[in-house]
Amino acid sequence: MTPFDKTINFACQTGNIYTVPDDLRFKLILQRYCNRVTQVIYGDLREPQGDSNAGDRPSFALTWESNLNALNYELDEIEQQHSHMFSMYDRIYVSAARLYMHSMYFFDSSPTPTRKIGILRAYASAFSFTTLITSLDSTHKLFSYMCAYHVRMFLVATCILLKVLRSSYRHDIDFEAGKKLCSDATVAANKVAVGSGDSAGKLAKMVAQVWHSGDTDVLEEPPELLVKSRLGASIIYDFIWMWRQEFGGVPEAYPSSRQNQSLICQAKPSSPPPETMMFQPLDVFQDASFVDLDFLNDPNWMECLEEPMS
Repeated sequence: MTPFDKTINFACQTGNIYTVPDDLRFKLILQRYCNRVTQVIYGDLREPQGDSNAGDRPSFALTWESNLNALNYELDEIEQQHSHMFSMYDRIYVSAARLYMHSMYFFDSSPTPTRKIGILRAYASAFSFTTLITSLDSTHKLFSYMCAYHVRMFLVATCILLKVLRSSYRHDIDFEAGKKLCSDATVAANKVAVGSGDSAGKLAKMVAQVWHSGDTDVLEEPPELLVKSRLGASIIYDFIWMWRQEFGGVPEAYPSSRQNQSLICQAKPSSPPPETMMFQPLDVFQDASFVDLDFLNDPNWMECLEEPMS
């Protein structure tokens, strides 16, 4: 533990010279918590031992289930201990921290029941977070002034909803409720957007396009995460690469596991998605700058995604 860590720990306590006001102290406690989640996940992601073929994508096995369960219990205790003084924003911060923690299950690529349970927890957290902020918007016009961190976590939640709804795990959830919430989230992302060319506006149109994707093979496969290099931002970047393959003119941008297993990639005609998968489409985005995705080259767009304070 560094002197800086000790100072943070003292500031999270009361009755010493480092103590900060309660409203700031609670956010600092959550920031420290999310940092611990990051350290646990980053330190325990490992490539499995054994032979692997050249060119194979690394397969990660998570060994920290007990640590994550302990972190989940810790967050429950934090919430219970401080709930009496929660503001509207504190509720969002707690929900975002839970979403961040559970989203780490996507890094597990092992075909185990634990992974499925974890991803369904991530879906439940994404559902809860999205429901919370859309509800607060209806009463407090939250989307008119939502901070950057909450916008980023809202986009993460939307991508998780879409990823699970368009997978074999859709049979394990309330699909109709998820479909409606995903549609509401897409509309909400447009409300968050300052203009049609900013990040939230572009991703809203990307979500609508992927929902109507002709790639129906993914509907019978577990959700997978191909981009694992950006930790908390990986889910959004993974979604962007998935969109780029089908709609951005880069078909081999990031091959999926089933594409890697094929010796010869054969082009298949697109088929329309099942009728039950449809929701009201948004206008198709035709701007060339959207296809180029130049806005993603700015590293500040995704900075501090894993932290509850920017």
